[in-house]
Amino acid sequence: MRCFLVGLYYAHAHGVAADERKAAAFYERASDAGNADAQSNLGYCFKVGKGVDANARTAVVWFIRAASAGNSGAQCNRVMADAREAVVGNTRAAEAGRAVHPRALLLLRLWCDIKQE
Repeated sequence: MRCFLVGLYYAHAHGVAADERKAAAFYERASDAGNADAQSNLGYCFKVGKGVDANARTAVVWFIRAASAGNSGAQCNRVMADAREAVVGNTRAAEAGRAVHPRALLLLRLWCDIKQE
């Protein structure tokens, strides 16, 4: 728990200078110890590249771990990541000439706030 709190301090500059790399490092230590909130925060760090290189797959791994431990924010992030993958997969299928319902693809794009290229 302490590592998670120290990570929050660095992430939000509570009594220390803001340092995203240190925040992510402390989240990782707490995550490895099984802290679901730290796992969710670390997933977010990987999702947006805060203190670590952005990596969507690693983000999803941490969201899944946190969601499995009961973190509701991570459960939502996992669903959004799954929906984004569905958009990408359906877009590729449509581009390859496979049948994809256009309304379903449009709804997924709108729900995930994905711009059509």
